[in-house]
Amino acid sequence: MKNSKSIKLNIIIFISLIIVFFIYLAIFYFVLKQNSICLFKKIFHFPCPTCGTTRAYINFFKGDIKSSFYYHPLFWLYPILGIIYIFRNTKLFSIGKSKLFWILMLVLFAVTYILRIIFIFKNNPLF
Repeated sequence: MKNSKSIKLNIIIFISLIIVFFIYLAIFYFVLKQNSICLFKKIFHFPCPTCGTTRAYINFFKGDIKSSFYYHPLFWLYPILGIIYIFRNTKLFSIGKSKLFWILMLVLFAVTYILRIIFIFKNNPLF
């Protein structure tokens, strides 16, 4: 019973985060007409590890998949990791309990960030 309540709470939190993300997208992209909404970049003048994710989703929803992967190649992984985390106490997604899995995900994001700094962020006005 406790496990079921925990999953329901996690689902509510996940859906709430998705709604907040879409409101965030709508405000900055459609209302304020800004492409870059990265607070980290605005403060430190350096791209953050998730820089480009919003533009990746905007292009994805416009149907421009190639641009989505250009702006952030791991944009598609965020919802999958959210689902794995929410349902980590079920048999199907039990990998979400593994610390090794989350460390590997962190390493994947870190390596991607480093490669993007070397090859994409360098002298690129879009980021």
